[in-house]
Amino acid sequence: MLRYRTVAAAPVRSASATWRVITQLVADTVAASAAISRADAEQAMAAAARPGACSLREATLTGTR
Repeated sequence: MLRYRTVAAAPVRSASATWRVITQLVADTVAASAAISRADAEQAMAAAARPGACSLREATLTGTR
């Protein structure tokens, strides 16, 4: 199954708020996985979220399941 989401970003939502939404979506997706835990996904996303590291206008997440 191919799924995608379009996440509102600047100017509708700040980059940090957008990153929180993306983190939640990723964590929700991997929560059903036997290979990776939700906590692992959240930890990886937190490590990638250095302050000022992203400038998002629109984020589109695509994946297969």
